[in-house]
Amino acid sequence: PGKKGDIIAWSGNTGSSAGPHLHSEIRNTKTEQTINPLIVGFKINDTLKPLINGFYIYKIGDAPFSEKTKKQYFQTSGSNGIYSINNVNVISVAGKIGFGIMAYDQQNNNGNKNGFFSTTILLDGKKIFETVIDQFYFDHTRSVNAFIDYPAKLLQKRTIQKGFASPGAKTSFYRDMINYGVIELNDNAVHDVSYILKDANDNTSTLSFKIKNNPNLGIEKNAPVGPMFNYLTDNTIDQSDIKAFFPKGIFYDDVDFQFAVHPKSGNALSKIYELHNRYTPVHQNWSLQIKVDEELMNMKDKLVVVNEFGSSQGGEYSGGFIKASPRTLGKFYLKADQTAPTIVPVNIKESANMSKQSRILFRISDNLSGIKSFNLYIDNDWRLAEYDIRNGHLWHTFDGRTGFGKHELKLVLTDMKNNSKTYQAIFYR
Repeated sequence: PGKKGDIIAWSGNTGSSAGPHLHSEIRNTKTEQTINPLIVGFKINDTLKPLINGFYIYKIGDAPFSEKTKKQYFQTSGSNGIYSINNVNVISVAGKIGFGIMAYDQQNNNGNKNGFFSTTILLDGKKIFETVIDQFYFDHTRSVNAFIDYPAKLLQKRTIQKGFASPGAKTSFYRDMINYGVIELNDNAVHDVSYILKDANDNTSTLSFKIKNNPNLGIEKNAPVGPMFNYLTDNTIDQSDIKAFFPKGIFYDDVDFQFAVHPKSGNALSKIYELHNRYTPVHQNWSLQIKVDEELMNMKDKLVVVNEFGSSQGGEYSGGFIKASPRTLGKFYLKADQTAPTIVPVNIKESANMSKQSRILFRISDNLSGIKSFNLYIDNDWRLAEYDIRNGHLWHTFDGRTGFGKHELKLVLTDMKNNSKTYQAIFYR
């Protein structure tokens, strides 16, 4: 058993860390879900109620939610947990609609803008939608992209939490829902809506407003343009020069899938294949194969799949195709990586005196496929080198094996396409 004063962990700053910190979790030992620590006895001074700074109505209609779903913004006002819609007594709606909200929570003496613990939507006093952020499966991490308005996050840099769910959503946040939180009014009555947000200390803010059906507005009808990919089944594209496989469960809703083939342009070494767009989130990697033209066979082992931003998605040659596993949708094509990685010495040069240095430091980078391996040798003896991917720093910390006198240094850097760069120097200690 531990006792006061025992060291239980060391603070670290490796990986994708934004600063030195200690990563600590509370887990459900049966399910491996991580548990919100604020619900199991960790008390933080918090008397502040969530702040609401915007509201949306989504005109869903009969189509799955996508970047094409029209939405209407409403300015909100209020304080001390009581909010309303500015300058609107009754909101007119038609057809199937959903809600979305922009809000955040804060704690006393802390400027961080946090998410809120729970959301409840009441229609005429009846609960139609509820979420509670109390536990979370790590393999559901990407499904948070379906919890929010993902297109708005990418296009407008706005975080809007949806008050309705996609049918294939995988987070454990959702609780009680009627029709996934989607509303369709079929009468002429005025209906009361309460949008209730709470933090873990039960500080509560409520946005109250009224809605009424107005059939004269017209109902959103979006006829499918491409094939409709069902989120409950596997989906494929199988053509002579491209093959794509999307396993069951990768989509959170049906997708009106847009597929197009564009001619080569720029430095593309294949046609450019448009596989829908990046505004539709996917839950996991999918399989993509692009055929290699005959005139490129001499460099087949240097080819990678890149996306519309020129970022490598990896790729290995097999059976006439370059195979990759992207984790987003969008445009893809082939590109060659024939350039070796870059090594920039920071504190060492030929014949340098390193007596007062505790380590050797480099900056390394690669132009496309990414760093595969690095090996550092001193006097033909392999030495440990450390790499910080955030800033490209690679270093070796001297130990007792590098003593007084002359030493030979060699650093070998290799990228994912086996392009290699070597740096060598003599130094003294």
